[in-house]
Amino acid sequence: MVKMFLGVKRLVLIAGVCIFACVVSGCLESSFRMASESRLPKWLTLPAGVERADVSLTVSYYTTLWGNSVQFRLQDKNKQTIQKASGKGRCLKPFQLSNSPGRLPHYYPNYDVITVDGITEILEQRRPEDVLYVTDDPIVWKQYRTVGCG
Repeated sequence: MVKMFLGVKRLVLIAGVCIFACVVSGCLESSFRMASESRLPKWLTLPAGVERADVSLTVSYYTTLWGNSVQFRLQDKNKQTIQKASGKGRCLKPFQLSNSPGRLPHYYPNYDVITVDGITEILEQRRPEDVLYVTDDPIVWKQYRTVGCG
């Protein structure tokens, strides 16, 4: 009976440590890759002699007590990290254009606004897949500037 109690106590301690770690550092909500045909966000710069086709970008969303955190990891073809950046999501959830066509699948495309080091970009998810694009579409930017995330 004592051994069983100690085993349960150990499991509760491990669960508590995991929950505390998620609260402090955030829990991974989702992870995406930037489409190879998309430009990189302005806060990332390629090293001299490296072209866009030579790198991949992973975008990871974390949920924390202090809001959404977004981590960017730029890697070369050998999966070596070239640059990291972190920022904040400006919206509680992605938004759609107010005049979005009523086509399937619903909720796509959607847009998320991210700021890193004072530079804001809008990321577009076109379909229900793990691929994002940086958008420069003036219609999307106009809606965000006038209406915000809603």
